[in-house]
Amino acid sequence: MLVGAYQLQSPRKRECEDAYSIDREMKLFSVMDGVTPVCKYRSSEGHNAAYLAAQHFKACFEAAADSPDEGHDLKELVLAANAGLWDLMVEAGVNMTRRYEYWATCVVAVWIKGNIIQYAQLGDSMIVAEYKDGRIEALTHDSVKGIQERAVRYRQTLRGQQVELPEEEEFLKDPLLTQFVRSMTNTPEGYSVANGMEEAADYIQYGEVDRSELQGLLLHSDGLYRPGVTAEQVYRQVSEQGLQAYIDQLLEEEIREGRYQDDKTGLLLRF
Repeated sequence: MLVGAYQLQSPRKRECEDAYSIDREMKLFSVMDGVTPVCKYRSSEGHNAAYLAAQHFKACFEAAADSPDEGHDLKELVLAANAGLWDLMVEAGVNMTRRYEYWATCVVAVWIKGNIIQYAQLGDSMIVAEYKDGRIEALTHDSVKGIQERAVRYRQTLRGQQVELPEEEEFLKDPLLTQFVRSMTNTPEGYSVANGMEEAADYIQYGEVDRSELQGLLLHSDGLYRPGVTAEQVYRQVSEQGLQAYIDQLLEEEIREGRYQDDKTGLLLRF
């Protein structure tokens, strides 16, 4: 198995809010994309909530190698790390009545156990598989996609239930816009994310695939997307250009066209 990894920090950020882990012995691989926070919390080392959440998951995945358990399930491992994130927030004095201030990260991970590959996902980071018959298919879906439209419909529902909310025009700007959307995490109307909530267990995407059927897997943060490009197309372009060339070219394109430049992280596994 060949493993390629590349990460590029956004020039707009003071630190990279993505993280990744590679454990070749355990065959456990992950990519995290910390959610840029609205809270102003900083650790004693100066790290923000997005960095802390992503690095917490990285540390949890890497710690799994110290106490390997072949019977351990990847879903359980992700949810245990998620529970640990809640404890970290409480210890840091985060106001737990404000969901929009929770530390949060998107997560994708695969654990290869013999001929079985377990996968798990929370958020909008993605896992894409290339099959030996030539098919390229996303194993996960982006639960964040369309969140603004769902938020509008949800506010309409709440108003119909006589819930008092600000006028809709107020939700076109921050901080109210982001606060409302972040309050929808791990709910039927919202999107999944690792933010310490027990409810994440109800929205985590997980499953298994047969390793013998695959010739490649791509794990990546949402920074690898181009407008209008599908996860399957991202895989094809990464496969053709190489991970580093694809990411470097994408950043140059974003700067040239004045688009937002996010952190970018990818792991490409070839069997």
